[in-house]
Amino acid sequence: MKAIHYNISSGKVDYIYLSIVLRISYLILDKVLLAGDSKHLIYTEQTFKEATLLERIAYMEKTFSNIEDFDPDFISKLKSMKGMINGFKNLKHPNKQIIVAYNKMIHNLEGIYKKHVNWLLNISREFGLMELKGIVDNDTFDFLFLKNDPTLSIIDGDNKMNEVFCINGLKPSKEEEQVIITVGNDFTFPEFMKDSVYYCYNDIEAVNESNTYLHNCLRFPIPTTLKAEELKLVRNYLNPSSILLNKALNDWSNCFNEPLSTENSINFFVNNIIPTLSLVQQSIDSNSILTSLIKSEINTNPYIDVWIGEAPLKTIWEFYLYNKMIDEDEYQQLLAATEINPLLKKRVPIMVITSENKAEIKADDTEDINDIDIMPSRKSILINE
Repeated sequence: MKAIHYNISSGKVDYIYLSIVLRISYLILDKVLLAGDSKHLIYTEQTFKEATLLERIAYMEKTFSNIEDFDPDFISKLKSMKGMINGFKNLKHPNKQIIVAYNKMIHNLEGIYKKHVNWLLNISREFGLMELKGIVDNDTFDFLFLKNDPTLSIIDGDNKMNEVFCINGLKPSKEEEQVIITVGNDFTFPEFMKDSVYYCYNDIEAVNESNTYLHNCLRFPIPTTLKAEELKLVRNYLNPSSILLNKALNDWSNCFNEPLSTENSINFFVNNIIPTLSLVQQSIDSNSILTSLIKSEINTNPYIDVWIGEAPLKTIWEFYLYNKMIDEDEYQQLLAATEINPLLKKRVPIMVITSENKAEIKADDTEDINDIDIMPSRKSILINE
């Protein structure tokens, strides 16, 4: 079974759970695919070092625009600066005053960019995201590039539309490699769920395809401190037991590509998937690398819970909308697609990674930029006085 995790940098990014979800998926599933444009969180230094000036401005504009309560005047200045830079390039003989003002603007801008990138580097290191480049092999761990802003060329990507991915990627045909969608802690947050309820597989409500059911399957120590080589060792250790789980998950996925009743998929889950879990859990509990994490963990509850179940595609799309990984227009196009293809109204396999612990993330100090003057007068850049 292939885990697919969708994350867009211009949306809400939970850095620690991005790392945890990718690590847990790598340890127990056949393959992991990180879809979106978040490769830069793993290859942070290379990505931002090679960006051009205009790419840096476009990236900051998009990133800071999605920060709640960020100074809108600063965003407006960033937008104006793109025109100023182009205007400066078109000046044939800029005088000294213009050159000095332009260089000051660029110097201040580069300072803000550097502070933000350093913050991102620290986050990526602290939560083990940069360490993941050691397990990227284009097979068991790979990327699918998607982005929802074509101006952000700093982040590699292609022109695939998000709504196409959200249909074909999350619900492949039976001839294609099957996937299980992975999400983090915020899938269970009241802010997202609102009045919704997640059921157990034996609840009568679980039969209703508009509902989500989840089963607490496995428990892991928090794995964010593991090095790449340790992750490989643990994966190899768990592999004999996880083979049975992956085979059951792959067979289970056939239930979602046929017009079968919901009872069929639930019965398969209970009779074929749940029986494989105890052996996997035994392997987790007996692995010395994983058990050493518990002793070093400072949290009162040093565990991660892995839930597996079924969720409607509409709920997945709502979750992406909540996290700003798709916009309202894309969401409405997805809903319209369900009226054309009835199979899109069926549920899909989902894996939810949760914990009672919440990481404290140091604030991005580039948010405190109210006193930084990055803008000379518009006249001094665009007019050769």
